[in-house]
Amino acid sequence: AQATLGVEVRPLRGAGLEVIRVLPGSSAARAGLLSGDIITSIDGQVPQRAAALARAYQQAGDGRPLAIVVARGGQHRVTVLEKSW
Repeated sequence: AQATLGVEVRPLRGAGLEVIRVLPGSSAARAGLLSGDIITSIDGQVPQRAAALARAYQQAGDGRPLAIVVARGGQHRVTVLEKSW
């Protein structure tokens, strides 16, 4: 079985990823990600490409959550993205 990240993102000019779509019941949905969110950091790294989030998610060990910093409505919040099976 493969964990389901369940989010579609697109890179922004400079750095960061805009969340385009979140699948219900996915790891991204459980982490509280919403369409329109801007992911500014993945485990302390600034994402440059859309593949950065999927790569970090797949490389994370079982039971090891990823710390994601999200900008929403002018505020930054930290959320935890965990693999779900």
